[in-house]
Amino acid sequence: MYIHLEVIQGPFLGKVFTFKDPKEIIIGRSSQADLTLQDERISRRHCRIEITPNGIFLHDLGSRNGTFLRVKGNPANKSLLVPGDIIYLGTKNAVRFHLERDQKEKEYYCEACGKAIQLPTYANGEVAEIKGKLLCPNCSPKLDLMEDSIPGYRLERKIGEGAMGSIYKAVHLKSGEVVALKLMKFDEEPDRKVMARFQREAIMEGSLDHPNIVKLYEFGSAPPYYFIALEYVEGASLLDIIIEHGPMEPAMALNVAIKVSRALEHAFSKKIVHRDVKPSNIMISSKGEVKLADFGLAKNFELAGLSMLTTTGTGIGTPAYMPPEQVVNARFVDQRADIYSLGVTMYVALTGYRPFSAKSTHEYLQLILNAKPMSILQLRPSVPPELVAIVEKCMEKAPENRYQTPSELLEALVDCAKKVFGKSH
Repeated sequence: MYIHLEVIQGPFLGKVFTFKDPKEIIIGRSSQADLTLQDERISRRHCRIEITPNGIFLHDLGSRNGTFLRVKGNPANKSLLVPGDIIYLGTKNAVRFHLERDQKEKEYYCEACGKAIQLPTYANGEVAEIKGKLLCPNCSPKLDLMEDSIPGYRLERKIGEGAMGSIYKAVHLKSGEVVALKLMKFDEEPDRKVMARFQREAIMEGSLDHPNIVKLYEFGSAPPYYFIALEYVEGASLLDIIIEHGPMEPAMALNVAIKVSRALEHAFSKKIVHRDVKPSNIMISSKGEVKLADFGLAKNFELAGLSMLTTTGTGIGTPAYMPPEQVVNARFVDQRADIYSLGVTMYVALTGYRPFSAKSTHEYLQLILNAKPMSILQLRPSVPPELVAIVEKCMEKAPENRYQTPSELLEALVDCAKKVFGKSH
């Protein structure tokens, strides 16, 4: 077995380090490490790759700047590695993990479709190993479901994980339309609270019809699954774009914010709060369309304090993008929570960084409540001050100090586009 570590970010960009039959690989700045990367931002013993009969795991070794898997901000803690995973050593260095099995004197076949496959091919990503099975390039994204698992649909491949379940690209057999199918599977009778949240998502998304919101087509069940059929957006999430290309140009980030504000304005007109606005929930299509997705945590704020789906002290949502009031009590948030989250999203899009850095979720939440983030102008002086002022107002800790409605925010953003960039929206 060979493990290849390809440097994709940092001073050693492009280099590939190969290890044959290792039991472990220590990555660090020390000359005693198995893989030495001389960069002051990397700790002497930064992280460890452990090879076991049960899988290959990534461990942080108490590094100063952290070890993250797949995306920056996702800390590694005995995390299972699969071929193609990105290992971030802090925020300025990254390596891609490749696994290559020894060639044996036998033929290999895709365990999904039966097609003959050649080994070794892990280093170039042509063959994937999922749950111990070898899969060809066409089948590897499908993962764990047969294509006819949901009557009326043909599943093509898995495309992600949402707050409430797995998401697949699928085709509606009767219409031929390509959809995103969000599935939940229960081994036992589903918890009533979980199902109530899932059904509420479907009802609320179904009431939203706007060009900047992912459409909902159908909610149904096909035991042991419940499903929601959504508009399929061919493109990438804002998060993927930031990870791949770095911070956005201010004019582009402003355009995204304007489109998302229009989506929130429409939701507000229906008395709906999203409660989980973040880069991974903003889709950018191949045509440049901007669409807000996953109202899985949305709620009708007229029922705030009455719904039992969120209990006191439970801040449902993604911690990095939560406003202070949602940290304290998620039951009583209103449209100003979405405005705060969009502000944080703009901050990330413009700088490439989250507002705070912490070693634990609890520590991060305390920073949301009590700390002031570093100014965007310190991180990126080229961002127009007018746009910085809008982001800072969105991120005010007290809701009454922010823009009070999406329409108010939208007006400020459009005005900024005209005055600073000479563009009308």
